[in-house]
Amino acid sequence: MPKDGEMVKAEFMCPQCGYDKVIHVKFGFNHWSCPGCGIRLFLAYATGTRGEKDANGFYYKANREFISHAPKNSEGDFSKMFTRSDDPNKPDAYDTIPDIKKYLDKHGIDYSHAKFKGDYVALIPDD
Repeated sequence: MPKDGEMVKAEFMCPQCGYDKVIHVKFGFNHWSCPGCGIRLFLAYATGTRGEKDANGFYYKANREFISHAPKNSEGDFSKMFTRSDDPNKPDAYDTIPDIKKYLDKHGIDYSHAKFKGDYVALIPDD
């Protein structure tokens, strides 16, 4: 089996631009940009088994667009987490969970689904 990061053979058949060539990609990656158009293509195991070559020596086949299921982070997603509140009566991430809960209770905000401090902080209204 190749080591992670080792260059291995992959068959590219881009559904967007028609790029249809053999290229080398890093073993262990799950996507690679199409050399023809730049979209990210999913690197599927050529035989369905990790680290196994098919009859043509390919470790991967790339023939469909890669769709990430990871949450997208915008620049502002975490900014609230590390910003001090200008309002002395409004808690922020630097306050304790009991203080944040007290504020949320006072304003009738349900936090029953919150598990982590960040969950509680996210419920504090921006107003």
